Amino acid sequence: MTATLRISDLAEGILAFGLADLLEILGEAAVKSTWRCEVGEFVPKPGVKYLREAWDAMAVVDGAILFQVAANTLQVCSGRFEAFATGSPHPWLTLEAFESTWWEITSTDEDTLLAIEPCFKSVERIERAE
Repeated sequence: MTATLRISDLAEGILAFGLADLLEILGEAAVKSTWRCEVGEFVPKPGVKYLREAWDAMAVVDGAILFQVAANTLQVCSGRFEAFATGSPHPWLTLEAFESTWWEITSTDEDTLLAIEPCFKSVERIERAE
């Protein structure tokens, strides 16, 4: 079974967190995963160059590399990141950014969602038919 959290914590009208924050919360599980990445719009941190090239080159990447690129990104405005455990054809986690308005985190691992939930103020569980 999968469940989804929609997180929309704002600070001064913009999202108060980004991909790097979500990866940090996920910790070692994110580092050990292989990620399929699709990034539309994003905002680089000041002074960072060649970030578009980095994101475009990252169709599939290991977690450590994703951490590095995310650390140079102020905000992913639209994008989807699927985490795969070694040898699994199905993602155990999906992070999806929606137009700088919210992130949705979908996982087959309820413990992961329970670890993420208390880290944010504006969290909603989304029920979806499978």
